[in-house]
Amino acid sequence: MKTKLMVWLGVLMLVGSLFASTGEAKSVNAKKAFVALGDSITYGYNLDNNNHPSKLAYPSIIAQNTDMRLRNLGVPGMSSGQLLNALRTDNAFRNAVKHADVVSLNIGTNDFLQGLLAGNGDPDVLQTYIDPMLQNLGDIVNEIRSLTDAKIIAYNIFNPFQLGDDGLHYYVDYLLSPINTSIRDVISNTGNSVVFADAFNAFEEKQDRYILPEDNHPTPLGHEILAKIGLEALGLQ
Repeated sequence: MKTKLMVWLGVLMLVGSLFASTGEAKSVNAKKAFVALGDSITYGYNLDNNNHPSKLAYPSIIAQNTDMRLRNLGVPGMSSGQLLNALRTDNAFRNAVKHADVVSLNIGTNDFLQGLLAGNGDPDVLQTYIDPMLQNLGDIVNEIRSLTDAKIIAYNIFNPFQLGDDGLHYYVDYLLSPINTSIRDVISNTGNSVVFADAFNAFEEKQDRYILPEDNHPTPLGHEILAKIGLEALGLQ
């Protein structure tokens, strides 16, 4: 009887070790998790039917090129304040970020466009939208960092207006230049594991190819460029 008991204990230990080994193998071989945060740009708005995040959008391209598992949490129309609130209160956002290995952050364009419209181009009115956006951006990165030590790719704001828009393109260039400098400063001050993707310079003077006609959203080629600079920021291209 004692001999049988010892045999069964040995079998149980062996089975236990097999389960442990299988679990470890799954952990090692599991795909890394990529969480994309942002607005309609992240979502891939107007690339297809808009019923779900587009597989033509830059987060999907990055995920495909790196064999990561993607959770696209882009929300059309989202502002920096709304994203900050979601990261603080929405469990879907918080849990996704907690388990992320890489997080992309593309937010602030709606804040900028709302300020541009509210002030009819007046830079003083615009600044009343930009100052809170910059504060939110720093708080967003800190909130992400409180949930995960994942690497963060932070994008700046590209000019969404075509060159032929009665001088609007060049005026927006003038406005965005110092704003993007401030975004870079905010990103730099948040610490390590945050890399910067310069969408503004990547798109400059190429809006006819990278922005949809009569729209402010990127073309499929524009999304390829956003993916490219994101991969470069990660050191993967």
